[in-house]
Amino acid sequence: MEDRITHGGQVPSNRTPIKVCTDVSKIKAQTGTAFCVIANEAITKTWKAKLSPANTVFQAEMLALKVAIEWANTANEDVNIWSDRGSSL
Repeated sequence: MEDRITHGGQVPSNRTPIKVCTDVSKIKAQTGTAFCVIANEAITKTWKAKLSPANTVFQAEMLALKVAIEWANTANEDVNIWSDRGSSL
């Protein structure tokens, strides 16, 4: 796995990495989390979950990252995970 996890945009091989994007939302008493997989400019997988209203967006982002990493471990591809929450990284 170490040769497939990068930081700073460097790709460890000549393959085009799959992009995984995470996102969360909290509107009123609704908290949600999701990720999608983009390969060859098409969405090939989506995952989403509704959380308890007590959950924070930080917790929601951590869950999305956890599930995305678990998926990436099974992908047998180079994967870049994108998040808009630097505090979660």
